[in-house]
Amino acid sequence: HGGLATWPRGIRLPSDRIGLIGAPRGTTLWKREVDDPSALAAGQQFIDTWRAEHGRPMGFARNLKVETGQEIWRLATDRIKEFAVDRGANLQLPRPSDYARLPWLNPLKARLNLREYQSRRWDPVPEKFVFLPLQVQPESSADVMGQEWRDQAYTARVLADALAPLGIGVAVKEHAHFMWRRDPDYWPQFDVHPGIATIDPFADSRELMKEAVFTVTATGTVGLEAGLLGLPVVTGADMPWSRLGNIARLGSPDDLTQFVADRGWESLRADQADIDDWFVGDYVRNSWEGLVLDPPRVPAVLEPDNIRKVGGALGEAAASLGHRAGVAVAGKA
Repeated sequence: HGGLATWPRGIRLPSDRIGLIGAPRGTTLWKREVDDPSALAAGQQFIDTWRAEHGRPMGFARNLKVETGQEIWRLATDRIKEFAVDRGANLQLPRPSDYARLPWLNPLKARLNLREYQSRRWDPVPEKFVFLPLQVQPESSADVMGQEWRDQAYTARVLADALAPLGIGVAVKEHAHFMWRRDPDYWPQFDVHPGIATIDPFADSRELMKEAVFTVTATGTVGLEAGLLGLPVVTGADMPWSRLGNIARLGSPDDLTQFVADRGWESLRADQADIDDWFVGDYVRNSWEGLVLDPPRVPAVLEPDNIRKVGGALGEAAASLGHRAGVAVAGKA
């Protein structure tokens, strides 16, 4: 851990807590050296109620907003304001050429994409299937942490070819947070494969993972959700939840062929008590209360109290390395 390789990021479950994330290969949580009973209590309270809830996964209602024309214009306006200030000097912001190319920067392209998505006829869910929810892309989770798994279409094809002799299909579902951002010409490569069904993006992912033979994701939070439910999962990167007994980590999509041939999902099992112990005593224990999200959507991110919480997490981590506020430790400056 250290430097630009570690940054604050929401741990997703619970949604009001953050961890310090190490990258680039997979995701590792900073191990806190300070005992924090409130973190353990938050984890226990969450897991005690989460499985009993039958509603949509966290963030679903907020993600629905991305399908609206108002959201398209909001994002485009934000990017234009950023460019007006930085004049292209900030390398973390889009280049001028990106505004013509990328749907989330070009409102005209975005509206055309949205129209295509709204008129597209999605496939029915196969009777027997493996669930493959797509991730937002380009994005660091899929493209950097996911490594060999960054080509999601290739993963779907390899998986479908391996499952075909078993009469099992692949249910590919668009991310509800990425409607209109992915160009419609992405989908024909799925449509031509008889073993791949592209299903309604607004189908309930939690119900799909329960019905699936198993779930495949490179780095997605769906792996954590399915893992907490004790369901079989294949993940492509080394995520915090990869250590659970019901989750298999494979090095590349090509490894799915042997995994399917061996019916590897049948051996993915974990005791619910062990899952809960990991979630409370390892995952949430190494987190802090706070929010790290898009400020226009979640204004509370910029509230002084939240900034203090995020700063406190960074301060605690710095102290564990021997740093103190305003003082550079000898040999570590």
